[in-house]
This record gives sequence, structure tokens and C-alpha cells, in this order.
Amino acid sequence: MTTTEPTTNKLIQPLNYEEAISAAGVGRFHYYLLATCGLAFMATATEVPGLSIIILAAKCDLKFSLQEQGFLASAGFCGILISCQFMGYLSDKYGRVKIMRTSLMLALSCSLCSVFSVNTIMLISLRFLTGLFIAGNQAAFSLMAEYHGRESRAKHLTFLAAFLVLGSFYFRIMATIVLPLKAFVSTWRLLLIIHAVPTAISSIGLILVPESPKFLLEKGRQEECLQTLKEIHAINTKNTAEIYKCDFIEHKVDTTKANSNFLTNTMELFKMEHLLLTLNLSITAFIITFVSGGIMMWLPLILSKLVQHKYKAYSVCGTLALDNTTTADGCVAGQEIDLAPYRILAIIGFFTLILYILTSFIVSNFGRKGILGMLVLLIFYD
Repeated sequence: MTTTEPTTNKLIQPLNYEEAISAAGVGRFHYYLLATCGLAFMATATEVPGLSIIILAAKCDLKFSLQEQGFLASAGFCGILISCQFMGYLSDKYGRVKIMRTSLMLALSCSLCSVFSVNTIMLISLRFLTGLFIAGNQAAFSLMAEYHGRESRAKHLTFLAAFLVLGSFYFRIMATIVLPLKAFVSTWRLLLIIHAVPTAISSIGLILVPESPKFLLEKGRQEECLQTLKEIHAINTKNTAEIYKCDFIEHKVDTTKANSNFLTNTMELFKMEHLLLTLNLSITAFIITFVSGGIMMWLPLILSKLVQHKYKAYSVCGTLALDNTTTADGCVAGQEIDLAPYRILAIIGFFTLILYILTSFIVSNFGRKGILGMLVLLIFYD
């Protein structure tokens, strides 16, 4: 039987983590967390796929070939591919917030340095490093999930995923605004700075975000975990931290994880009891990334060539092969940039964003069943 103190109505019996995090409520702290982690996710979209927008505007300055355009468009993706697993291990070992802060600052530094690129190799190298570090943003999903109970988790994670689409819409609409400007620097360099804005804001916003209480609990830091939950409860309810209804969280610390290394953790995924799930999630993630990332990588160039050639019927490869005999195809001094491809991309991004928002409301009202399938359909739509 549960006993309470009449003055504070505080529970004496211990709670498990799900009960403890649910008791902290959902309020102002979680909305701030959603905005901060959302901007970090948005940064991933602007810093990596967003580079495909830059290519069209930068090719006359840096005079790169079609092959170099491919290397440049894929540089950030290659960086993420190489580092994402290791970044996940680091976030498990040192903390979600700590790794996100560090990776965002490093990604921001590389991104801003790429603004001053004087040749293609320099730009490709710096964008590769940007992708290498921006992969630490994946910890945002774990951070968001661990700050929510079962009732609110799916809804907020779906909203978080919507920030990826918001980032896609952001860099597309900014291209239509910035590229026509007559600035003292090349507009593509100015656009690179604008792409780095979500990275900068999210890295600053994370200063006020405490470490995940779930991570603290896993590390045996019970008191720090409780203190974090009390502070969250106080922010959400505008009450004092003492009102929080928990004094102890039941949890058994797994000491084997503390001594594990990167290779050991990775091999765990391929043990027989985990192998089927690992393959299932890996194949699903590959298909989504291949379709969305692959299309977005080349879509701006394809649209540009179709607009240039009056929408004549060509295959994808045929379209890419148009006018690629020289490195500076179609580059004429003083020539204005055709904004039609960027406007088309912005419209696509806008409708995809609307669909993601609708998905979030469907999840909150009808549960999580089928959500992954819906997201796959939305990616195919994009």
C-alpha cells in the first residue's frame, strides 16, 4: 500500500524509470527540448542534403565537372556513413548531450570554414568533415525518447522527424531568396552560412539541456538522475522541485556495459538473438536513405537541366549527360540564376512538411502502428 506525506503528497515507494519520467510531466521543458533537438536534426538536413542546392550556384566559381559534382553531393553522406556507428557508441559512453554539443560545434567549424573554399578539393574535404561530425546529431532521437514516457514519446519523436523535412524546406526556400541577391560575396557562400544557422542555434540551445536522466541512471548516478527529474518537473509545473513524487528509482545497473568497447558493442548487434532485427532495421534504413538521399542529391541538377532544355523527355542518365562536355557548362558572366528549379524544390518540401505534421497528429491519436510504413511512403513522395 502506498503511503504519502500530507504536506507534499510525495510518494514514499520507489518507481521504475518509466513511471518516474512520466511523473515529471510534459510541458515547457519538453517543448524547449523539441525545438533544440529539432534544430539539430534540421542542421543535418541543411548541412548534408542542402549541399545539392549549393552545387548549381557554385559550379561557375569553382568550375567542377559532373563527376566532381557527384563527389561533392555525396561527401557529407560519406562522412555520416563512416562515423554514425562510432558516434552512437560515444553517446552511450559519454552522454547524449555531451556528444551532441561537441559534434555540433565541430560540424559548425568545418561548415563555416568551407565558406572560404578556393577549390573543389577543399570544399569536398570540408563538407566530408562536416558530415563526419554532424552524425553525432543522431543522439537527439535517444535524448528525446529518454525524456518522455510511453504516452508522449511517439508523438514527440514524430515531430522531431518532421524537423528533417523542415530543414529541407528551409534550404530550398532560402535558395530562392539568397541566390538572386547582388552581394559583395558569391551568393553560394552566403547560402552556406545560412545553412549553418540551425547548427549554431542548436549548439547554443544545448547549453541549457541537462544530460539524459536515463543515461545517468544507467551509469549508476541515481542522485543526479533524480535531481534532473525534479528540475524538469519544476519547469513543467512551475512548482518547487520538492513537489516531485519520487525519491528513488528502481534500476539495476548493468556493469558489463561499463567495460565494453566499440567492437564489443557492434558485435552484439550480430548475435543470433539480435541478428534478424538488425538486418530488418538496416535494410529499412538503407532503402529510405537510398531513395530520399539519392534522389535529393541529384534532383536540383536534373530539374535545372530539364528547365534549361524546356522539359524535353529524357531519361535520368540522359538528363545528367546533357551539356557536360566542359567543366563550366553554361557559365556566362553576369548571367542570372534560373530560380525555377529551386521554386519547384521548395513546393515539394512544403507539401512534404505538411504531410509529416499530419502524420504526427495521426500518431498521437491512433498510436504507433504503421507509422514506419507511412514515413517510407512520405519519403517516396519526396
